[in-house]
Amino acid sequence: MVKSPQWNVADAKAHLTEVIERARVRPQTIAKRGQPVAVLVGLDEYRKLEALARQDSPARRLGRFLEISAAIREEGGVDLVVPPREVRRDPFAPPRRRSSPRAAPKAGRRS
Repeated sequence: MVKSPQWNVADAKAHLTEVIERARVRPQTIAKRGQPVAVLVGLDEYRKLEALARQDSPARRLGRFLEISAAIREEGGVDLVVPPREVRRDPFAPPRRRSSPRAAPKAGRRS
């Protein structure tokens, strides 16, 4: 992917007309303190992006899922094999203490 030209906020404000004209041809990135914060795209590109987003909306994905599910049911369904559940340690339980023997105190030290 080709990196879009980057403008800092001050330059983008000072040359807004130029940024807009360039955005009609190619997306323009605007950065604040060197970090990209926004992208200005032309109206045609924006409309293409909107159309793509509508084509793959959550509602449309759900509709496709339901259609496929109905077709599977009509064909007699499938057998779903669910493996037995494994007993696992509770990730929120306090850490276990190790049951190793205590080392004898070194000479010269008092306990």
